[in-house]
Parts: sequence; structure tokens; C-alpha cells
Amino acid sequence: MKFIFTLSLSFITFSLAAQLTEKIETDRPDQTECPYTVPHHWIQAEMGIVKEKPGTKISHWSIPSVLWKYGISEKMELRVITEYSSYTFDNKYKDTIGFHPVHIGFKLQLWEEKGWLPKTSIIAQAGFNRLASKDFRSLSFLAPNFRFTMQNTLTEEISLGYNIGAEWDDTKSNAVFAYTFAPGFSLSEQWYAYVEAFGFIQKGEAAQHNIDGGFAYNSSSNVKLDLSGGIGISKESPAWYVNLGCSFRFALKRKTNKE
Repeated sequence: MKFIFTLSLSFITFSLAAQLTEKIETDRPDQTECPYTVPHHWIQAEMGIVKEKPGTKISHWSIPSVLWKYGISEKMELRVITEYSSYTFDNKYKDTIGFHPVHIGFKLQLWEEKGWLPKTSIIAQAGFNRLASKDFRSLSFLAPNFRFTMQNTLTEEISLGYNIGAEWDDTKSNAVFAYTFAPGFSLSEQWYAYVEAFGFIQKGEAAQHNIDGGFAYNSSSNVKLDLSGGIGISKESPAWYVNLGCSFRFALKRKTNKE
């Protein structure tokens, strides 16, 4: 854990040397992925530590989950998700700890906002189950997922983000359909808040519906800190979770006059 915070601080310090005037746009802390992509030739890391209570006899720590991004053009980014977590059981099951499958994919901007037409992007990713600790592997090699990410600007201070998509635990399982709906509020130049409803629906299984909310603070145009939490409102949903995160970006290549 100490190594992770030391590494994060080093990248944050480095990122301050290369500033963009636009504030960093992130997919966290809410469950609604944003339609913005990382600037061309920039690297962005969005990491979080999560404490979750999936059930009465289960505790889950994500320590941490990290979304790595690289802007390969002005409208497209590469994405890699890594997550190291632990599950503690209060019954006969043994505790498990290790890496979840690594997810690799991209986000592509499709079109800009125009009137009621939202700014829209698509995210397509695949989880590689062999790139995981033994206890977190699935039977299938791939676990694909996709989302359409959309956002409307309602006023200068209020925006509305929402997602629809689907994901699979493996290529032989039924799809899990995901939805999110998140009004966001700019409280000042540095502070942001949101409330959100999100859920997952799968054929033959009870649906999971949840609500959450949180705050984010931009300490600079390249660094954002956040705190969020949520509760389940359906029987099959996790009871609650809290999430503490940090996001930062830095330029991998200096921009030239030709770009």
C-alpha cells in the first residue's frame, strides 16, 4: 500500500510540469463512464480504494483498482483496468485475495453534443481471464463488455450523464445489462458533486438496483481527488460501499507545431 501511494505522488508531481487549461475528465468516482477521452499522447491513471459489503457474511476490499488510459488520438483512448482485491467470509468459505482479470479495450468518441443530442462515445473492452489469480479466473478465456456513454449539458452548472451497455462473465454466460443515470453539479471551479442510480439486469437472475453519490475536488487541471459511497435498494444488491480515489494525467510526448 505504501508503494502505491508513493508511486501516485511521484506521478502527480511529474504531471504538474505539463498543464492543460481544461480540467481532467474522469470515469470515476461514479459508475457512469464519461464520454470524454484522454488528450492525444497523454497518460491518465484513475485509482480507487473500495470497501464494500456484498452480503451479511462477506466483506470486500479493492486495494486498489486502477484504470490506465492513453490517448492515441484526439478522439480515441486505449484502456487497461487492473484490480487487486480481497474477500473475507464469516462462514466456512476460505478468504480469497488476488488479481481480477485484466481488462483491455478502447473508448471512441462518436459525436458531439448538439441540442438534445448528447455527446456520445462507446467503450468496448474484454477481460482476459487467464491474466488473473487462480481464485478469480473464469472458465472462458474472454469476458467482453461494452457501453454507450452519453452526456447532456443542462445549464452551466448542471450536466446529466447516463450509460447503457452489457457485459459477460465469460463468452458462454447470459449478458448482464447495465444502466446508469447521474446528474452532476459544478459547485465551484474546483468542486463537483453527483447523485446516481445504477443497476444490472440478467435473464434468470434478480436485478440489482443501487443509488450512490459523492464529491470530487480538482487540486489542479491534471489532478482530481474524490470520495463517494452508495447503498443497494434491491435484495440482491451489495448492502453498501465507500470509495476513495485519486486521478492524474501527464504528457508522454510534447506537442509540436505540426500536431
